[in-house]
Amino acid sequence: MTGPHQIVLLPAQQSYLGLPGPLLQLLMLLVALGAFAWIINRRAALLRRGAPDPRLDNIGARVKRALVVGFGQSRQPRYRVAGILHILIFFGFLVLSLRSLTLIGEGFSAGFTLPGLGGALGGAYALLKEWTALVVILCCVVAAVRRLAVKPARYHDRNATGSHTGEALLILGLISFLMVADTLYEASHAVLGGEAVPYAVLYRWLNAEVGRPGPLATAPASLLRSAGRAADRLRRMGLPIPFTEGMAVAVTAPAYYSSARASHELGLRLRPAREAVADHAAWYRARGWI
Repeated sequence: MTGPHQIVLLPAQQSYLGLPGPLLQLLMLLVALGAFAWIINRRAALLRRGAPDPRLDNIGARVKRALVVGFGQSRQPRYRVAGILHILIFFGFLVLSLRSLTLIGEGFSAGFTLPGLGGALGGAYALLKEWTALVVILCCVVAAVRRLAVKPARYHDRNATGSHTGEALLILGLISFLMVADTLYEASHAVLGGEAVPYAVLYRWLNAEVGRPGPLATAPASLLRSAGRAADRLRRMGLPIPFTEGMAVAVTAPAYYSSARASHELGLRLRPAREAVADHAAWYRARGWI
């Protein structure tokens, strides 16, 4: 798929602080899972201190109640405004959970899509996801205003020694941050337009077309720029070094060139970059240049 909705950031094909994108994604995932396991273990420790309470009877009734009360949020409407806000935010998270899994996959493989979400169903889900994110953000804003300005009486426990307002605002802020971050990520696709291809991928395609092996390793951007500065010094000494710091900066800068305006104003329709590389190689081959 090409055009203004093509994934252009390609996080899995970038390097960050010298680390390949997939490796960094794996490290962050392991840290997140470790933190989650630590939190759950602390919560479970409180339960383990209590007396045994076997709850394996009436499995059907227990599952039904979990679905109705937990996932169905059947008790929330009794709080009217707060209950409706909670329901909308909860179901918003259920809808956006598929997007979260997709983003994790994109960190390992560019263009990753969950099974079944690559065609028309994927387009319908993308539309639903955008509207859901907007609804969740609005709900978080209303909930924060209620905490700060309205201050319903039931938010204040007369027996409590402290307020939970700070914790509530932190949670609402984190939820809003997730929604805004995903919206900006999607917006960057439309703004950049076309198909952004890193130099490493482009060279890999060119090597495949001309039948030559690719590079054995990838040099960090900092190393290339240092080599460029050293090459500049050698050039000033009169040595004909075909490399400069400017060239190093150009090939390592995170710059993307957009065709969005040309597509919008001139009706430009782009084809896959891989296909264009193959045609260029064929053109040079036909003239005996490669």
